[in-house]
Amino acid sequence: MDAASLLAFVRFHAWANDRILTTAADLSDEELRRDGVLDHGSLDEDVRLRRYVEALDDAALNEPLRIGQSPDGVVPRWLIVATS
Repeated sequence: MDAASLLAFVRFHAWANDRILTTAADLSDEELRRDGVLDHGSLDEDVRLRRYVEALDDAALNEPLRIGQSPDGVVPRWLIVATS
């Protein structure tokens, strides 16, 4: 990983934290404390994510994707997947 990739990772981490806090603030207390809200009682999402990554070549992993509305919100696909 180079400095530019690490900087993109740090920016994405800050953006993701903001999204988590913003989303959590909109949840009711009951929704926030409900069991199984992330995996719906299974690990199917993990399997789907692994299969998705296995299907990508290096060019697809490094493809720049835009997140959010900010001009500097462009990160490589691998960074989004790594923080999923």
